[in-house]
Amino acid sequence: TEPSYTSVISDKDDKDDVERFDDDDDDDDDDQCREANPKTSPSKTERTCAFMIIVSLTFMFGVIVGQIIQTTDMIPSTSAIATPDTAAAAAAANTTPGITAAATAADEINSCNTTTSAAVSYNFLSTTRGKEVLGGLKQHLEEGGPKQVLEELAKMMDEDDQIAASCHPLAHMLGRKAFNDLGVEGAFGSLIGTPDDNVFRTCNAAYMHGVIEHFLVESADLKEGVGFIDSNLCQKLMKSGTLPSNKWECQHGIGHGVVQHYRKQNNRQTLVDALATCSTTTVNTENCQNGIWMDYFSNTQLTAQLEPSSLQVCNNMAASWACQIYSPTEYILHHPRDYAGAIKFCQAGLPSKPGTCIDGVGGQAAKENMHDFSFVEAACLNAQNPKHQVSCFTHGLSYYTTSSGDLKIPASLCENLTVYKNKCMAKT
Repeated sequence: TEPSYTSVISDKDDKDDVERFDDDDDDDDDDQCREANPKTSPSKTERTCAFMIIVSLTFMFGVIVGQIIQTTDMIPSTSAIATPDTAAAAAAANTTPGITAAATAADEINSCNTTTSAAVSYNFLSTTRGKEVLGGLKQHLEEGGPKQVLEELAKMMDEDDQIAASCHPLAHMLGRKAFNDLGVEGAFGSLIGTPDDNVFRTCNAAYMHGVIEHFLVESADLKEGVGFIDSNLCQKLMKSGTLPSNKWECQHGIGHGVVQHYRKQNNRQTLVDALATCSTTTVNTENCQNGIWMDYFSNTQLTAQLEPSSLQVCNNMAASWACQIYSPTEYILHHPRDYAGAIKFCQAGLPSKPGTCIDGVGGQAAKENMHDFSFVEAACLNAQNPKHQVSCFTHGLSYYTTSSGDLKIPASLCENLTVYKNKCMAKT
């Protein structure tokens, strides 16, 4: 049964909300996906005429393309589909077949049209280039510190329109990393109260917001945490003699952190109450809680930026196998068909025991490729531990039998396999 997408409050850890109207740099993101309104509206006759021209041109284009196809016997591209040859080669090389095409498809899904260059803001972070840009900036932060990375981001914004349109979530993520690596004081270095602290205004102070929100989300005493940020950061920014609105930006960041703090608390309590209900009714507790965890990881905000630490909910709540088996679902919803990335996510988020999470990747890969298990095989081969590779593929087979209600696997699913062909054929 597919999960309900409304019953669990999402935002499992410290996820970022869609930016509000006061984050000016995000206001124009949607302009990438729509035409600007004309200053004057066309008359009804003009609109009708334009419509008829479009219809005529579309018909003519269709006729011409049809003639070309007949003449040249063109065949649609199948680059995103794994053939027996590509599947075998990919499995032998320990890669996912069609991974480039799958990444491209994910880019297109996350953008407003079919070109990755159109993806901006949070959508940009889900593209291959967005991940590369963020990874490079994080490395720059580690090597050069907060001031240098923000100056680099500002330079990139001047040179690249796509990064300029996506700078806010990029800087938010940098702020979160800075807090994790350096703490709230280290994230600002010794710049607060000096003319150099204006660097924190880069891209509507998103870096500052990221640091503050991450600090407050984890604060044991929220009011005390707010007071600490206001007195040690916001008030000093106001007195630094740079821009008066620095204090406003700082206190705006406090708002981010406050709502995320309460959201995380409420989300945890939702899980506590839901799991308790399953154990105090006449239904089988394990079966009921299995549904809870599927819904929990399927109900996600696609604007949120996931971090592997979100999987710690499975340890922090002494959760069962069901929590871990569904835990990669959220990552794959954010990164469609990126099974290799999901396995890395499992290994980073549950480093001591990632096996069940990796099995979940195998199940999800099977769910999304029910007619071609070469994708499942290639996905599972991305696991570092050979035992996890086998277990992942085995779970994919189990998913098929559970989903179809047929204990036998069709032989056609096994034909394209290389590494696990015998294991698959044994189930036919």
